[in-house]
Amino acid sequence: MIKYIHLLTILLLSSIATAQSVDDLFQSSEYRDFARTVRRANNIKAGYAVRSEYLSVFANGKNGVKQLLDWIGTGSAEFKRLRPELETVKGYVKARSNFVILSSAAQDKIEMTILLPKPSSVSASSWGLFDEFRDLEPPNLVIDTQENVETLTSKGKLYYHKKEGACSIVVKILHGGLLNLRTSSCVNRQHLLDLLDSLDLIRLNQKLSS
Repeated sequence: MIKYIHLLTILLLSSIATAQSVDDLFQSSEYRDFARTVRRANNIKAGYAVRSEYLSVFANGKNGVKQLLDWIGTGSAEFKRLRPELETVKGYVKARSNFVILSSAAQDKIEMTILLPKPSSVSASSWGLFDEFRDLEPPNLVIDTQENVETLTSKGKLYYHKKEGACSIVVKILHGGLLNLRTSSCVNRQHLLDLLDSLDLIRLNQKLSS
């Protein structure tokens, strides 16, 4: 686009040199092409300027995906968040990070995963076309039992896994996204709830709605 504008500028300067009057210049095909291209460039620039924060998650590589973790926060002082893992998959993005439970003698960990479909794939996600989304919930996830959980900022499902003895909480976020918190032992059930309560789900959803 910039190279094209430069070329049109050269042609426009040539028209200026041969134009007999301002009216001749404004009526020249070179000027009309130049004005049309500049308007188009300005419209594109304006479109990027007003682009939502939700779309920015997909537009800036891993830095865009990392925003999901920035928005949801690091939890309370009871936990220490470790290094993130960021990935762009076909159809969606994934942000992962482990939280160390500092009060646990063995310093057990809670795994946090945020999955967010790309705008063009929200319907595909709702139709259950992504295995990674389906594996977080029954029937793909084999459980003994489940319960509804609610904090001041979110509602979700707590699952007691049948095979591993693990526990996980799944919370649905905007645009077909999922937040998953998992611990390898249900002994840490209360820590799961405490971490969920201390994460900033309100801010995350506000950013995704903007």
